[in-house]
This record gives sequence, C-alpha cells and structure tokens, in this order.
Amino acid sequence: KSFLWGIIANGLTYDHDLETLRKIVLLNIIIILGCIFLTLLGTLAFIQHHSILGSMDAFMLVFLIVLFRYLKTSKNIVLVSKIGVTTIGIFYFFIFFNGGVSQTAFVWHYTYPLIAIFLLGNIWGSLATFVLLFLVIVVFAIGERVSWFPVYRFDLIYRFLPSYIST
Repeated sequence: KSFLWGIIANGLTYDHDLETLRKIVLLNIIIILGCIFLTLLGTLAFIQHHSILGSMDAFMLVFLIVLFRYLKTSKNIVLVSKIGVTTIGIFYFFIFFNGGVSQTAFVWHYTYPLIAIFLLGNIWGSLATFVLLFLVIVVFAIGERVSWFPVYRFDLIYRFLPSYIST
C-alpha cells in the first residue's frame, strides 16, 4: 500500500496540501493508464500492420514516461499539465487525421475534454477542447479533398460533433 502510494503521490504524505495531492495523484493515474493503453494499443497497431500509428503510440509512451519522471522530481503540476494537454491534443489530432486502425481513433477524443478541463481549469481546458474540435471539423470538411486524410462517413460526423461538445 505504501509502495503504491509513493508511486502515485510522488512521495508526498497524506497530510500534504489536499488540492496539490489530489492533482498529483490523479495526474499520475492518468499517465499510468495512458502508458498501459499505449503499450497495448501500440502493440496491436504493429500486429495489424499499422506501423505509423504504432510508432506514434510508442513515441507517446516514451513521452508519458518522461513526463511521469519529471513530475516525480519537480512536482511542477502546472508545467506538466500544460505540456501534457498540448502534446496529447496534438497526438489526438494526429490519430484523427490518420484515422487509426479501421478509422476508430476518434473514440479517444471523448477523453480529451475531461483531461484538459481537469488539468488546465475551466477556461483554458475548454479553449484547448474547442481548438481540437476546430481541427477535427477541418478534417471533416476537407477530408475528401486531401488524399492522405481519412474520409469519415456523414452519419459519424453528425453524431460525433454534438456528442463531443456534450462531453
């Protein structure tokens, strides 16, 4: 129990400032879950011969490990949050315009508003969320005209947009 607490709380004690402790614990849980899922899905992407996506998953895995180590040593929640949300937004945009395996990558976008608003606060998190939404709309709008963009079906588009905004 104390070993696990040391990992997710970066060595902070139970009596540390509650808000800081809560953010660090939740940020570490997000990073650890991200590492687990990137390992599994990156491996699966390579098995399914989608090497670009697998390579990007591997890059993001290394990035999250570095971010985890930096947070552990610096405890700089603000910088880790800004860098993490920005990089994850870029990654999510990449997997969206890449399409992912069988064009299923869009499902990960539903996690972005939750992560961004939790880590950056209401104003900046909402702004980051709408920037990603704008980029997705660009892919929807010009997907058929750009040969290396995936073409998403119209029934996905009109379901995705309101559901993403609702999150």
